[in-house]
Amino acid sequence: MKKALTLTLALSVIFVLFACGGKPAETPSPSAPAETTDSVTSEAPASEAPRAALEKGFFDPSIDYIAAGRYQVAYIHTGVSVMYDMLSDAFKAWADKLNVEFNSFTASDDDQFLATVQSYCDQSYDGLILDPTPAAYPAAAELLSRNNMPWMSGMAPAYDENMKLLHPAVGYDDHALGYDMYTWCIDYAKSTWPDATPENTGGIFIGYADLQLPELRRTGAYDAWLGNGYKEGSFFFLDGAAGDMTAQTAYNLAAPVMDANSKLKYWIGCGFFDDYSVGIARAAADAGKAGTAVCSTAGGTALISLWDAGGTGALKSAVCIEPRLYTEPIFCGLYAMITGRVTPASLWPEWIDRSAGQTYADLRLPAVTITQDNYKDYLAFVDTYTELDAYPYPETDATYPVLAAPPAATSASANLTTTG
Repeated sequence: MKKALTLTLALSVIFVLFACGGKPAETPSPSAPAETTDSVTSEAPASEAPRAALEKGFFDPSIDYIAAGRYQVAYIHTGVSVMYDMLSDAFKAWADKLNVEFNSFTASDDDQFLATVQSYCDQSYDGLILDPTPAAYPAAAELLSRNNMPWMSGMAPAYDENMKLLHPAVGYDDHALGYDMYTWCIDYAKSTWPDATPENTGGIFIGYADLQLPELRRTGAYDAWLGNGYKEGSFFFLDGAAGDMTAQTAYNLAAPVMDANSKLKYWIGCGFFDDYSVGIARAAADAGKAGTAVCSTAGGTALISLWDAGGTGALKSAVCIEPRLYTEPIFCGLYAMITGRVTPASLWPEWIDRSAGQTYADLRLPAVTITQDNYKDYLAFVDTYTELDAYPYPETDATYPVLAAPPAATSASANLTTTG
């Protein structure tokens, strides 16, 4: 039971970064696969420069996807959660744009997951996107290889027991997320409270010590804290494993720390995901510190709802990747494999960390810090950039990063981002 819970929590941790918006996807009836007639007519226009730099594995406006043929893709995941619904919704949006018939299936356990993978192979689907438990990935990869089935991982990368990638993956830098969250709050404190100093400011980070990704975010936050001259003894790491993944657990952890350290006038607090940051902000408000505390988070779902309602509070920013941006390389990378434009080993070669013995790409996407001042612009930008409208916000000329530069260990390529 504990192992199953840990796997579920691990997948939840991976997802919370981009858990903003989305509706459950519809499940249309599958149609017969079509012949491949990939048609590329011209280079991508200048406005598509970031995608053009990694054109195989991203949406390519020079392809006539209607003429290229109709393919069948399924998304198979283990368990029921809004996080899978949101990803499925984003995959469905890209499927419609690329003229792909899309289906999804929820498996209850590893055995049913593997049986479902085999079933879709037997039905001659053209490609699959997978989100099993990590323990099921090696068997799934072997099964797909035997069936010559193109596939991509969804939220969680596919690793073997030696942490070698079994296939290309899409993700982000968790240490950088923690660093960016805390750096934003530190900058806010410096500009908002002229009398705030390292001596009268406390820091809180609520993570989950049993899981690796929250720990990476915690170390990033701690590095930002120390790097800005704040005191080691005024940084409090609180472990959410003492309770559960709710705002109440975060409140219960943060409130006593604030109460016991009354000499600290100002507080910076971050949880590794929305609910924990909400709990810290509530604890600050109840302690009479709403105006002397600032919080950030990874995700932003709670903040977007709050801001849309006109609300404010100590929770003032979030780092996030909107789901349509996250799912573009997953879905389009699969499409490139289906149509024979790439192989798993040749997809995004700039992102293959050969120094670590990897043979497949680990593509990293940049997170964006959203605030009450820019969140509508960011989401409107995503609408425009993807041409997949999801939000009712006015159009914007603002631009935000969508691709990051490959690390020096994999490539000396130039930065591949938009600016703004």
